[in-house]
Amino acid sequence: EKLNWTAHSQAKEGFDEYVVDQFNTSEKVPLLVYDLMLIEVWKEKIWPLVKSKIAKFSSLRTYIPVYHEATLTNLLEVCLFHRTTCEEAQDALVDLVDYCIRKLRYLLHTPNEELVHQVSAKECAEWDSVMALNQQFNECEFQICMCVISILRFLTDHRVALPLAVTTRLLDTHDVLQLLVPLMEKAPWVRTNRVTGRIEKFEEHKWQVVEADDEGRLPKLHSQVWLTIYNLIMDQECRSR
Repeated sequence: EKLNWTAHSQAKEGFDEYVVDQFNTSEKVPLLVYDLMLIEVWKEKIWPLVKSKIAKFSSLRTYIPVYHEATLTNLLEVCLFHRTTCEEAQDALVDLVDYCIRKLRYLLHTPNEELVHQVSAKECAEWDSVMALNQQFNECEFQICMCVISILRFLTDHRVALPLAVTTRLLDTHDVLQLLVPLMEKAPWVRTNRVTGRIEKFEEHKWQVVEADDEGRLPKLHSQVWLTIYNLIMDQECRSR
């Protein structure tokens, strides 16, 4: 969590990004990907069996293991912005592509209103501890999926430096374009607030009200999808495939 916060702070402020450099120098990026696979399996196989018991604990203690996956994707997002990280990760990126595809499929097959429930304070007060935990889980899952969109964009930005297996995975095994185009039309990063009726977009990891002057401006995540599609269509190797 501290490494993630520091890495993002350095990138945002334009400082020396020694956290990312250290991950690359120590060859620890594949370890991050492995940890990501591990927590994904844990959430799928173990979490349903224990959540009713640990829901009785403090909300912070139950939130940390669920949020761990979001921390990892957020950290990988800032690392993979750099071509050197993509080159260092090598074959681990094949597993990362598979992971990203699973998250995109989740985004597509889940209705937008179910991805993040809009609830009032009165409704929250009526929830039991398990329902509150489920809401936290869904919110984390949505944040993870938003990070995954950026990760895919960076992988396509640096495709030339990646192992050939990554390109094969993107285009032949999964046909990622067939996921990106309907995702762009679904646009889960934009919603209408059911209380105020105002349009909101998901920016900087939170929902923000779209002011009247900005209604015609493309959301950042929408731009990321456009750039990913552009990279895949205009790249010569991808075009030949």
